[in-house]
Amino acid sequence: MWGWLRSPAVHFLIIGGLLFVGFDLVPDLHRQTTGRMMERAPVILSSARVRELRSEFVRRWGSKPTPQQWRAAIQQAVDDEILYREARLLSLERDDHSIRRRLVQKMRALSMDPKAGEEDLYREARRLELDDDLVIRRILREKMRILLQQDPNGVQIDTRQVEDYIERHRQQFAVPARVTFSHVFFSASAQGGTPIQKAKTALTRLRSRSILPELSEELSEPFLLGHRMRGWTPSQVARRFGESFAEAVFALPPAAWYGPIASSYGLHLVWVHDKATEALPPLETIRERAVRALQEERSAMNFARGLQRLRALYEIRIEDGESYRSALATPEKGS
Repeated sequence: MWGWLRSPAVHFLIIGGLLFVGFDLVPDLHRQTTGRMMERAPVILSSARVRELRSEFVRRWGSKPTPQQWRAAIQQAVDDEILYREARLLSLERDDHSIRRRLVQKMRALSMDPKAGEEDLYREARRLELDDDLVIRRILREKMRILLQQDPNGVQIDTRQVEDYIERHRQQFAVPARVTFSHVFFSASAQGGTPIQKAKTALTRLRSRSILPELSEELSEPFLLGHRMRGWTPSQVARRFGESFAEAVFALPPAAWYGPIASSYGLHLVWVHDKATEALPPLETIRERAVRALQEERSAMNFARGLQRLRALYEIRIEDGESYRSALATPEKGS
């Protein structure tokens, strides 16, 4: 029992539940001027920090940010600070071995006592506030992010929810339609008659003599991709021949010659050997993948809701002559 209670996963679940309950009290907290709200100092992006953010963007992307990109950069900087502060309020740095190891290493480099023990070095590093560095901030933000992603109610995913998710994201799981077809090709630059005339004459010959695809290549001009396409999906056909050609081929009944059908190359007489329609695989073969995807979707929603509630706990200021709310709300020109 004691081993179970010491588990980090249990700690995260308990903290997550407390956060969830606490978030429900946000409206009341806004109406109060005392208590925990007073612990949260305003998040302030100084003019220097704003300039730094702009410079970082230009260095990374090689151009100035658009209004939309700038709003996203400002929001990210604010959210990073909020996540870090909330992680510190919840003492998520305690018992974190990676943070402890980093502080001990930093303090050992500064300490004049080569015999100092690990615990003494750790406490001294905390006292000197060496834990406020970029690496530790990143670790704490990620721990807070993971915490916000948790479902405080611990609701299990059942089969009906998995099936609903698969149906909502059918294209992600369905096996695409496929077609195998042969064709006789006539290029736009053909000599000795127009392509349409040659194609119609060849179609009459193919039908009247019941010529099968295996014997039809002598009527075709050379084609780089060959004269039979096996098991191609709609996107593969469209990518090679064009959207309208793909739609026409997938609409054809099998075992007969049809055409001429235009493509980006010229004209084609087409024989469909077989087609398979789009279908979902059996649930047992895709269940695990769907569960993971559903969990990721829920985690993202939990995080977005949690972060939105945390933002409401802070006064946020941008010291560049523009308020935080207007910086995020101003639409781009022409949008």
